[in-house]
Amino acid sequence: MKEYRDASGRLTIDLTDNDQQFNMFVSRLEKNCKARLTQKLDGLEQRYWDFEIDDVTFVLHSDPMMGVSIHVEDGSNEDLLRFVATKCFEE
Repeated sequence: MKEYRDASGRLTIDLTDNDQQFNMFVSRLEKNCKARLTQKLDGLEQRYWDFEIDDVTFVLHSDPMMGVSIHVEDGSNEDLLRFVATKCFEE
């Protein structure tokens, strides 16, 4: 996993460079973190799915060139984002 800040300064965590693993991360969010899917935005090549955990909206993003990443929608709760990325995606 690699952390970086996007153009708006929001913390984003890369989970994998393989976008084919998107559904595995969806399953882990729902199972390991008790996340609730709230919205799906699917494009031709990209997906942005919103999940809610503890009243915080997380965005799981898939892109064939970038892989799969996760961020908090409003850019807050960086500690919770790191917790989700490390604990919820363990096998």
